[in-house]
Amino acid sequence: MDSPSLQVSDELAQIVWASRILSLLNSNTITAPEEPLQSDQEMDDDNAADYDNDLDQDFKSRDAGLLTANSEALRRKFLDCVCEVLAHTKGGSFVTAAALREKEDEVEVDVAQNNGLDAEDRNYLDLLKLFLALQADGISPQILAESSHALLERTIAHSAERVDSQVEAVAKLLKGSPYRPSQQSGEYTAKTCFLSCCPATAAQEPVSTKTQALLLEFLNFDLWRSVSSTTQDRDDQRRRIVELAATTTQPPQTARAAREALESMIPSVDPHLVIRMWRVLARPITSLQILSKIARLLPNFRAVAFILLSPPSSFKLQNRQIPTILQAWKLLGLPSSSEGRILPAKIDKKHDFKKKCRRNLFIHCEMQLLTRYEAQPSLCPTLAYFGCSKKTCYLCESFLALSSLKFRTRGRHGKCHPQWAVHSDNTESIRQRLKGLCEMIKQKIRARLEPRQTPPPVTIDQSSAVSVLKTSDLLEITLQKKNIEIANKKGQELREQMQILLNPRSVGPLEVWYWDLKTLCVMCQASYTRLSKDHRLGIWFPKDTHQPELIWAPIFSPESGFHYPSFDRYLGPENHMLWTIPFAENTRRGLKLDHFLTIYYCDWDQITNKSVRTAVEVCQGMTVPHDVEGHYVVMSGQRGSCTGTSNHTFSDMSLADFRHALDWFSTYFDTTIRETPSGGSVLAVKISHPMEKNLHGRELFTSVDVSCNFPSTSDASPISRVLGLPLRVCQLEYDDLERTANSVDGFTEEMSWTNRFARVLMTDIDLKSDNWGKTRQGFDFDGSVLLLREDQADLNLTLAKRLVFYCLDVLKPLFGRAISGEISRQDVLDEITSEKFIVWKPTDASTGVGAEPRPARGFVRKIGSTRREYEKQHFHMLDVVDTIPE
Repeated sequence: MDSPSLQVSDELAQIVWASRILSLLNSNTITAPEEPLQSDQEMDDDNAADYDNDLDQDFKSRDAGLLTANSEALRRKFLDCVCEVLAHTKGGSFVTAAALREKEDEVEVDVAQNNGLDAEDRNYLDLLKLFLALQADGISPQILAESSHALLERTIAHSAERVDSQVEAVAKLLKGSPYRPSQQSGEYTAKTCFLSCCPATAAQEPVSTKTQALLLEFLNFDLWRSVSSTTQDRDDQRRRIVELAATTTQPPQTARAAREALESMIPSVDPHLVIRMWRVLARPITSLQILSKIARLLPNFRAVAFILLSPPSSFKLQNRQIPTILQAWKLLGLPSSSEGRILPAKIDKKHDFKKKCRRNLFIHCEMQLLTRYEAQPSLCPTLAYFGCSKKTCYLCESFLALSSLKFRTRGRHGKCHPQWAVHSDNTESIRQRLKGLCEMIKQKIRARLEPRQTPPPVTIDQSSAVSVLKTSDLLEITLQKKNIEIANKKGQELREQMQILLNPRSVGPLEVWYWDLKTLCVMCQASYTRLSKDHRLGIWFPKDTHQPELIWAPIFSPESGFHYPSFDRYLGPENHMLWTIPFAENTRRGLKLDHFLTIYYCDWDQITNKSVRTAVEVCQGMTVPHDVEGHYVVMSGQRGSCTGTSNHTFSDMSLADFRHALDWFSTYFDTTIRETPSGGSVLAVKISHPMEKNLHGRELFTSVDVSCNFPSTSDASPISRVLGLPLRVCQLEYDDLERTANSVDGFTEEMSWTNRFARVLMTDIDLKSDNWGKTRQGFDFDGSVLLLREDQADLNLTLAKRLVFYCLDVLKPLFGRAISGEISRQDVLDEITSEKFIVWKPTDASTGVGAEPRPARGFVRKIGSTRREYEKQHFHMLDVVDTIPE
């Protein structure tokens, strides 16, 4: 008999048919055993998904990622961890999803599970709430430790079935493998506090000891299972395995050491697969670690209210909606095969299509949450993300993409469940989305019927996730990817730079620093020729020779207690002023020095120094951007500093100090604008003058690479500071461009060199200024300009273009309206916020960052009387400012 609980629409029935047909064409689309399935079996995910490669990324981000209070990744991980600790048993019935509404002093979390949460889950969430509340400052360490340890034990016990299932999988993988015990490993006896609630303990055993202890647990699994007669024995052994798994898989360097130990102990088994499976075993601990760290960082996450959703009842298709497979094929409009057969040969055999279509339909936890928020928009989460204990199935992910709320998930595993359904499918909006979803499934079916189409080995082809992202999301992902690339590159450069600093053969000509290739560095040998205890070894760069020289400079210590080195012999007569440049940072290599180096020179000479240029240019890839004049001396220490301070006291120059000095000369007064990154540089954005674009075919906005200390006449943009991206506008020389333009036919001197992009950034926003809304007085930069971040970080090209066009297309017209008295100045200032800038959707194609219609501005209705009058007076703003929806 049909279930009387719900009338199923024809659109949902067609999805059931299409999903069944797709499963017959690809047996890997779902779990399809020969025996009849239970009500929840078909909803289960592939077991291998528990320890696939995405775990490595989660693990790395948790340990190595920089977590900040405004990071969206924190909130996503919080939801995923809550779902993982609640999904205590493998199987589709226990897949859990969650979403949050964040408030100033608390957080509400909606939790849904495919089969619903029971009383045991509610009791566990009460303990979890208490655990998060105790992460506040001022809590007694004893109370925190007792609560934390109790929750850890409860979490492992709560996940007993999942842990035991994973233990059996690991034991099966390792069973019968040749074992070679490590000679260095001892017996594991340490007690570790995993939640940072107890004082630090003594030194831990080596990783190989922990790895061997855990490995023996699995190799002796059959014996342990036979002798563990009591429940307490099994609980103790389970906890021991989970704790050992946590100690051998985190942090990343420990996991690498564990892999190396596994390679020697069980060479016949893939160590990477074993580590991934052990990480799944460690989930009860790693999830609590992440939750505690987030609660310590974000105070409002210490007050969490969990709201549990009751799952809707299952239902079935009506008898009239259950056709034969041939009828379903025709009703869906699927094509015939190339041989003229209606059904492909692959499924033209005995099957139970009608029987399977009579099975109960279930509403997945993601769909339960979506239904709640579409029915009650006031309850929508503050973060458009569903945390989940598993990756989302194909139908859920596709249906979420068709929703206007655009919720994201942690990923998609690609399976298509024919028993999938949505609630309240009789609304017109859901019907239309179901039709679209059915067309997507039919497209998959048609693709598999192509004779030249090679079916994927396991899952259905996945659609691009980028298509469902908003522009702001895409920009965030782009920035994150760029930051990762920069971090990896800087790490590689640092390793290479340290090798260079420690390699004396990389610094200058060999004859300068070596008497011959068999002796030690001459700097090391020079220590035996010290003139007195008041002399320090320095490096002299003569102006008229091609080689620097080692010198012994006397250091005087007057009664005032200051260092005064004497360089009259090397820098010229005493009657000329001595200049010093101290530095403690190698900007070319991004290194902070633990001592000062000081460069000494006199200002009287005008002869270019030859030895500086020669020594720098013999280093591979280095040049002198600015010629220095006269003699130069470099010493280790800072002139004029107090005696006795370790970081200022003069000492002998080392080979690494000499390399730092050469790097300093290679970046001194560097005005070079490069298209490819180099050491000690940052990414900036060049805004070319239209004349340069016309003459040389260059883009208006280009990403360039310049020195961290780019020397130029510059000014800070006040409007960029308020928008959250403080920029410096730097003047570039345009004499060559002007000469080239003068030689072009049609150019007249009356043509403006004004750069409108630079001027809009320098708009005066001081309410007390008489020049408010106009270019700030004194700013006269013309031609091409350069944009640099004030914090000397890399400037993203897309983000810079967004900011410039937001000022030009949105703010500049508003400034004009305020100056004319049509609106108030405060109305304009209300638009100069980082929040308004982030959500703005540019429509100008020149920005290159998307053309989606942006959200409506709140001030439009307030300052405009009617839509018609507004269009007449300000038609030029219609590309930027949308109307407010009724």
